[in-house]
Amino acid sequence: MKMSNLSSKVSIKAKRPLEIMSESSLLSKLRSNADKLLSIEDLIQRNLSLNLRVAALNGDTLHVIAPSSYAATTIRYRQQTILNLVRSQYAIKKIKLSVRPSEPLLAVCLKPPLRPSPENAKQIALAAQYIENEGLRKALIKLSKRAHNSKAAQ
Repeated sequence: MKMSNLSSKVSIKAKRPLEIMSESSLLSKLRSNADKLLSIEDLIQRNLSLNLRVAALNGDTLHVIAPSSYAATTIRYRQQTILNLVRSQYAIKKIKLSVRPSEPLLAVCLKPPLRPSPENAKQIALAAQYIENEGLRKALIKLSKRAHNSKAAQ
């Protein structure tokens, strides 16, 4: 069946996000829950200048994520202040705290390993002959073959 035949039989009308949200009660609930979490996070950060993320609100427990143990300690010391601030708008009795460091922005670039000099490679190969552990002996021989001038290692 060709695409033209298929498209003539199937009529798909693109819907706007608001139309989808109004048709699905689950999406509406998810959106309102996300808005509530963001408003709690904003309320805490505006009033207390704490570096945290609000992860969940389960019943009367607010789950907060700190980016470091230092921030978590600060949040622990100010836990009662946070509860008093948030209680004015939400029925929260407890705070659950997790530490989850942020991912580094840039990957660490490691330098390639240095190759042994021809003299060092020769010494490594000589020492490897007397090693009883087979895995270590093979690793040392392999290392000795990575010298700048592999002829000197043999």
